[in-house]
Amino acid sequence: MKKRHQFETAREIADLRRLQLERARLDTVRVIQLHQRSHAREQSLCESLDAHVAQWRDALQAPDGLSPALAANWAGALASARAAHLHAQQDTRDTASRVERQRAVLARHEQQTEHACGVAARVERQFELQRDEQRASRIEDMYLSREERQ
Repeated sequence: MKKRHQFETAREIADLRRLQLERARLDTVRVIQLHQRSHAREQSLCESLDAHVAQWRDALQAPDGLSPALAANWAGALASARAAHLHAQQDTRDTASRVERQRAVLARHEQQTEHACGVAARVERQFELQRDEQRASRIEDMYLSREERQ
C-alpha cells in the first residue's frame, strides 16, 4: 500500500510539473511576442525619427530657408520624436531582459519536470517489482499449502 501511495503521489507531482511546464511555455511565448512588438515599435519610431531628420535637413537646404516659428516647431517635434524613440529603446531592453528571465524559468521548469518524471518512473518500477514479488509469494504459498495437504 505504501509503495502504491508513493507511486500515485509521484505521478501526481509529475503531472503537476508538466502543467507548470506548459504554463511556463505559454508565458515564455507571451513574453517573446511582447518583445517582438516592442522591437517593432522601436524600429517604427526609429524610421519616423530618421524621416523627421531628413525632412528637417531638406527644409534647411531649401532656397527660401525656414521661418523661426517653423524651425522652433520642428525642433520641438524632433525632441518629442527622439524622446519617444529613447522610451521605445528602453522598453525593448526591458522586454529583452524579461525574455531572458522567462527563459531561465522555463529551463528550471523543464528540469523539474524531467526530474519528476524520472522519480515517477523509478517509483513505478519499484511498485511493479513489489507487486510482482507479492504475486510470486502468494503463488509460492499456494503451492506450498497444496503440497502440505497432499
